[in-house]
Amino acid sequence: MTAIDKATRYERSERSKKLFAVHGIASKYHEGQKRKYTGEPYITHPNAVAGMVAANGGDERQIMAALLHDVIEDTTATVESLQADLFFLTPEERDDVISLVVELTDVYTKAAYPDLNRKRRKELECERLAGVSDRAKQIKLFDMQHNTNSISKHDPKFWAVAKEEIDAIMKVIKKQ
Repeated sequence: MTAIDKATRYERSERSKKLFAVHGIASKYHEGQKRKYTGEPYITHPNAVAGMVAANGGDERQIMAALLHDVIEDTTATVESLQADLFFLTPEERDDVISLVVELTDVYTKAAYPDLNRKRRKELECERLAGVSDRAKQIKLFDMQHNTNSISKHDPKFWAVAKEEIDAIMKVIKKQ
């Protein structure tokens, strides 16, 4: 085995350790949560999104962010708690992953904007997403793809509403 082979193997094992650790963090935050239509453990969704990101050339930090993309929005996680949880990453890696997660976190939620109707909140969220990084848009694309599959299969009535919202967001995302 050459020195390059050894270095490559070491790099892969270190990357795998980091991804495994991030997966553990995401699993911890999503513990007890279930997917709306299937009842599967919620972590299956971030796993699927991360797999799509990896299969389509996403970098290691994008894969980590894909695993964590819903934790601030749907769990007790905060930027501060993620900074502490991701102590094993370099400061640059940690900041990049958290920045992507923040970009992927919905801002115009019902809880934050109870006076706005769903349609208006989704319009504002779409406008916000137009300004996120291309790397975050790539993750969002796969997040939406996975959610689309679930909604269209399990809730045809809601799919009529969701399809319009998803189409608007997809147009923004695909303008990379």
